[in-house]
Amino acid sequence: MLTRNEYIVVKKGIENGYDLEILSAEFDVSVKDLMAIKKQLEAEKFKIQESQKRQAEFSSQKIQLTKSFDNRMSKIRERYNKLFYSSSESSSRKIIPENSEEDNKKIQKVIEEVKKEIENARTCKASELPYKIKNIYLELKKIQSLNLSVDQGKELSDLLVQEEVKLKVVAVKETYIRYGFKQSKKMIFSKFVAAVANEAHNTDDLEKLKKLNKLISSELEREDTLAFSPVKRLLYDKINKIVRENAINNINLNISPDMSKLISDLCSGTVKLSDAKEVIAKEAEKIKTNQFIKENQKEEQIGIRIRNIIKQSSLQCEIVNGEKTVQLLQEVTKCTSEVALDCVVSNYIKLKKYDDALAVCDKFSPKEEKLNCIELKSLDRIKRKVIVAQIGDIILKGIKTQGTPEEENAYIQMIENNLRRTSINLSSIDLGKSQDGKRRITLADIWEERTR
Repeated sequence: MLTRNEYIVVKKGIENGYDLEILSAEFDVSVKDLMAIKKQLEAEKFKIQESQKRQAEFSSQKIQLTKSFDNRMSKIRERYNKLFYSSSESSSRKIIPENSEEDNKKIQKVIEEVKKEIENARTCKASELPYKIKNIYLELKKIQSLNLSVDQGKELSDLLVQEEVKLKVVAVKETYIRYGFKQSKKMIFSKFVAAVANEAHNTDDLEKLKKLNKLISSELEREDTLAFSPVKRLLYDKINKIVRENAINNINLNISPDMSKLISDLCSGTVKLSDAKEVIAKEAEKIKTNQFIKENQKEEQIGIRIRNIIKQSSLQCEIVNGEKTVQLLQEVTKCTSEVALDCVVSNYIKLKKYDDALAVCDKFSPKEEKLNCIELKSLDRIKRKVIVAQIGDIILKGIKTQGTPEEENAYIQMIENNLRRTSINLSSIDLGKSQDGKRRITLADIWEERTR
């Protein structure tokens, strides 16, 4: 056991690189104990070095932040303008580069060879089957570095998931051949998914998206759920979004004079309930019943249409008293206070009346202890929608207005404070679309990475 003074001497000896065996003999301590002391010293040294490194990095970042703070707004402005003014060609650029003619010939040759080997596997002897299956995956490996088109990916994927092919692969005893085939199949699926996602990202054509969706059969999904589910979700979301947008556009067309007056009166808070019921009944008669809309649902559909028109501010009717309009919407369109409030708030957001939107939310807070108050969770969701829109509007104003370096620095700090306070996801802050309408721009696209 080393005394305190001996430990200090040994410690200095180790730090100075003295031989452990010499120290062991001199101080009558085992080499194993000295190794433990050495490891402890190394750990302490590493800890100090890491602390110094972090401190140096922090100081460096602080200096860099001071130097670069002046041009942060200009960089954000530059990124936004690049996205906004990008041409149709650049905004719909291919994620996956197109193959050359030579590459396409190579892929086509591989497809033909795979077909041939599959046909041979059907009729060959059991002893020859492993070689035929091996030939299939060796052929597929030839195009490992190439991209597939949607049609090429579909053709190969369908070939590989044939029931007869799967049975033949299972019959092969050699594990490495089954594994090689499985990996090659996964590679083809991955390339097919990438090709479909590429097409989906670069089109807003509803029919084309529906065709892409049909290409991924339920059989392919069952074969590899992890590979195909994300792209199916992408297609589903994009198709639904376009369908909703088309529905809203149709709603806003052909508004009758009576309906127009009713909406105007709802916004001004002067509607008579008897007149409203008459107009809704008259409009309901125009709706034809079908498997989705029954006779008793017609008036409900008119109520939804009224709320959507107010939401979109299609008639540019300004709401005079938000609280009154919420109450009237509940009575006239037979909806909950939450749905009616969301409708009014959406109208205020559309007209950039953020203070009015937040003020009307407060009127329905549980703290007010009213009969039609809204639960806090739902109220927070509606308020959050207002804040997200407001931040987006503030950012757009900053982008479109050039200020002094001091003003722009203050502007950046104000935005950062809002983002920290609200913990809002950057991608949820909408900054509109590019000039050609092909791309949606969000704060995530233009905000500096280190600030996120």
